[in-house]
Amino acid sequence: MTPGEAKRGYSFINKIILELPATYVDELNNLIYGLYKKHSDEVDYKRVLYLISDSFADGDYEDSKEEVLKSFIEFAVKDDESKNLYIKHLKNILMYICSNKKLVDSILKPYLEYDEKLKKIDKNNKDNFIDQKLDSLIGLDNVKSKIKELSNLAYVNKLRKDKGLKTSGVTMHMVFTGSPGTGKTTVARIIAELYYNLGVIKENKMIEVSREDLVAEYLGQSEIKTKKVLESAMGGVLFIDEAYSLTKNKDDYGSAVVDTILKFMEDNRDNTVIIVAGYPKEIEQFIQSNPGLKSRFNTYINFENYNSEELLKILQALINSNDYKISDKDLKKILKHFDKIDTKDISFANGRYVRNLFEDAIKNQASRISMDSGLDEEKLQTLIYEDFFKD
Repeated sequence: MTPGEAKRGYSFINKIILELPATYVDELNNLIYGLYKKHSDEVDYKRVLYLISDSFADGDYEDSKEEVLKSFIEFAVKDDESKNLYIKHLKNILMYICSNKKLVDSILKPYLEYDEKLKKIDKNNKDNFIDQKLDSLIGLDNVKSKIKELSNLAYVNKLRKDKGLKTSGVTMHMVFTGSPGTGKTTVARIIAELYYNLGVIKENKMIEVSREDLVAEYLGQSEIKTKKVLESAMGGVLFIDEAYSLTKNKDDYGSAVVDTILKFMEDNRDNTVIIVAGYPKEIEQFIQSNPGLKSRFNTYINFENYNSEELLKILQALINSNDYKISDKDLKKILKHFDKIDTKDISFANGRYVRNLFEDAIKNQASRISMDSGLDEEKLQTLIYEDFFKD
């Protein structure tokens, strides 16, 4: 190795180590040695030894794997301002010990693609994405308005962070209130995808849980069970349905779950979004039951019950998307039936009611036509009012 090569090696390394926590220095050690072990025919062993022995602390690298690059770069992408610089230096380090540019690019590809994806999110793309997702929702005007407000805040905060400015301290966690079947779970998935595309969270995932997924049978086990769920949702969105059931029985099990969630929220306030959902009165009692919950949840989105016309639109969407059809005459008769329903009743199942109605109609249609001979496509697709209601 020439003096010039040695000098360049130190330059690459020092640029990263100056700002790198000690644990990540070890990670980089593992990365370099792991790359050599997996691609020994294309990696310069002398340069590997030079970097490890002269630039890093001693360590045992027998079980090292190049996959540690993932956790190493995950540290870098937490800081948008220096993210590109870290990846650039990493590439230089890898190229220093490995002359195969294609191999190095393949290792860095997932993270470079992640970075490019974030670059593509400008205001127009953001607005188009939101409009596309929200247009698929029937009704929920208040919810749509709130999502646009949240997306604008997330977008501006990202721009401020990229320019080194302070961002607002508004929490990302949310409370969804409303009756069953009003689209709360669907909207949670949209928020997960939106925040992922805006770079707010790292993974496009939404984990849905309820009390039974968090509370264990014996005292002391609920914390362990809850931690596993929280870890699975790390970097994404955790949706806790009927969250008030955790404190409704006033047992130690549910309280332990809440304490574990609060600790997780404090430690991961910037990379995981938690949404609690349920009936308005019960969910408010849940939030007020613990000062920690009250301070961490201040974004409320209320999901109103669907009116009769919106219920009909939901039914039409189900009919069309499943290759069925129905006459306008029968749709008008169904609408009259919907008009008689007390849709403002808090216990009304809304979209869930419509889906159950549709599934029952399919069964009724099958029984009605199954004995017919010569079933053509028209008969197989057509639903009638009597398939839905027996007046």
